[in-house]
Amino acid sequence: MAGVWAARADNSGVKTLYDPSASDDEIVVGWIDDDTFAIYTLSVSLGGAMNLRTINIETGAVNILWEGFFKEVAFDPGSGNMLLLVDEYASSNNPDGETGLYLIGPERIALKVLDEKPYQTSWSPEANLFFAYTEFGVVVITPEGDWNQLHDFTGQIPVASPIAKELAWYGNAGLWIGNLASSVDQPQPLQVFTDLVVHASWGPQGQNLLFFGEYGLYVVQKPDLISVQVAELTSKDAGWVLQSSDEGPSVPPPTPNPVRDSEPTSTTEPTTVPPLAPGDSVTVTTIQMIDASYGWAIGGVGDTSDLVLKTSDGGNSWTIVKFLLPVPEGEEETEEIGFVGDFLDTQIAWITIDSPKTVPGLTWVWRTVDGGQTWKMGELMEIGGLGMYYSPLLKFVDAEHGWFLGEITSLGAGTHIDLKLFRTTDGGDSWTDIRFDRYHITGMSFADAQTGWITEERTGPWADPVKPVVWMTDDGGLNWQSKDLPEPADYPGLFTRYRFCATYWPTMFSPQSGAFIVRCFDSAYSSWEAYIYLTSDGAQTWQSNSYPGGELQFSSDTVGWALGGDIYQTLDGGKTWATIKTVNWDGQFSFIDDQTAWAVVRSGEKIAMVKTTNGGQTWEQLDPKIALP
Repeated sequence: MAGVWAARADNSGVKTLYDPSASDDEIVVGWIDDDTFAIYTLSVSLGGAMNLRTINIETGAVNILWEGFFKEVAFDPGSGNMLLLVDEYASSNNPDGETGLYLIGPERIALKVLDEKPYQTSWSPEANLFFAYTEFGVVVITPEGDWNQLHDFTGQIPVASPIAKELAWYGNAGLWIGNLASSVDQPQPLQVFTDLVVHASWGPQGQNLLFFGEYGLYVVQKPDLISVQVAELTSKDAGWVLQSSDEGPSVPPPTPNPVRDSEPTSTTEPTTVPPLAPGDSVTVTTIQMIDASYGWAIGGVGDTSDLVLKTSDGGNSWTIVKFLLPVPEGEEETEEIGFVGDFLDTQIAWITIDSPKTVPGLTWVWRTVDGGQTWKMGELMEIGGLGMYYSPLLKFVDAEHGWFLGEITSLGAGTHIDLKLFRTTDGGDSWTDIRFDRYHITGMSFADAQTGWITEERTGPWADPVKPVVWMTDDGGLNWQSKDLPEPADYPGLFTRYRFCATYWPTMFSPQSGAFIVRCFDSAYSSWEAYIYLTSDGAQTWQSNSYPGGELQFSSDTVGWALGGDIYQTLDGGKTWATIKTVNWDGQFSFIDDQTAWAVVRSGEKIAMVKTTNGGQTWEQLDPKIALP
């Protein structure tokens, strides 16, 4: 791209808005009038939006509206006013350090509308109002700054009708329709659907509301407000495919709220011919062993991850227990899709779709309780559809309690990361959306159903001078508290010596004890220091010791490894480390005890699977194949 410019329709008044050689990007908000537009800077190096201003093409005059940092802005093209959202990340780099919603415009100074912690904001041209979702629910704000709190059923902003002053709320618990003037003190809107709704859109006249449920496409028509299914969703191996019914939009006779089966039907695998035959070589891309004989893996042909595999002979041969359908002949494969999973024992496991090149919008988790013979799909989870990269993580502590973390990354004008955290208490049949607005998550570990840690890397404007933190929960993830960390006793000033400090690889040994890594580095990664932090009293006190680098893994509370080009081992819980092996590859490791481990190793474009039986001192390469009948 050569650049981006703004100009009048006759090509006069050209202003450069984006220069690839510049360190920052400029984002246009909208036109205030024929000569003036609003714009802000998105700092690539700092990772934040800042410096909201107007520019006059005729005179070149610049009017600063907001000089500090903010998360996002909603724009009313009619009045030229904007609603600025300042979250805790942005506020930490502003002089006043305050979060909130601010109404701002070319003819007005910033007016703080709400002190509540904000999460999302938008402008609705249909309602001629700003909408915002805050820590206390949904609010509407006029272009003049007056506000009213609305009902909140779903934890997100409702959809406004284009004609009538009506709103539609949708989410996991159903669909509601109500008057725009309704506040929390008014009668509640009418619930017209009682099952999961993942997207809703009003018709152009505001008489119909089209929405997707878990089992099909539905429409609600006024004035009866009865939901009618107009198309059904048919289960496929890789997800859902929309199929219209033969009768068309009039099928079937109108029936209110379809009843969801209490137990979704299991699907027996495989449903088609697997892509590999017995005796064929298979590439393992991720491995998780249960004991010396039994384990699970993700793999495929080449470097793909579209097979779920199971071994009973220590990784020499593998049985395919689930696979994604191949792309039909003549169709272009547009994205790379695979599996990620968490495997509890030889019988119970969970997997989900990993789509690194696009954000799927909806996702789900499959569960097996019979070693992969059958799989049951859980409740659909809405993770959003904006972004370029998507990375999921699954963690279970027993057969019922687990967590799903989806990280969505948007690139281009800076880097933005959005997180979706869900919890299940019924083995993955249903999931609760937990609001956890953090930056880049580097790890998640739980000791039991209640106690867990999350580590994060913060390399935006809030990373300096804020200390590295670990996030902790004692109620199963519903609420999280940040824990500030002391500097190492032998390195006072570490957190100010380096620009960025972050936490990585959390490992909980019990609800009271665990370890993780703090790594501090400069912006170019040319210099860094790492320490292992350990606690045995529930994070009341910390012991820190110098750490040699690499991924942290423990097989017990005393024996662990630092896994990099040089492999180190500790026998005293991280107090001291000794080099045991130097390798020329990077690995994904699975330790089952102090001596035995497997690893998927990569060197350039080469990938292989290796095994050790002496704690990592030597490694033997395996030749995994599909098991014979």
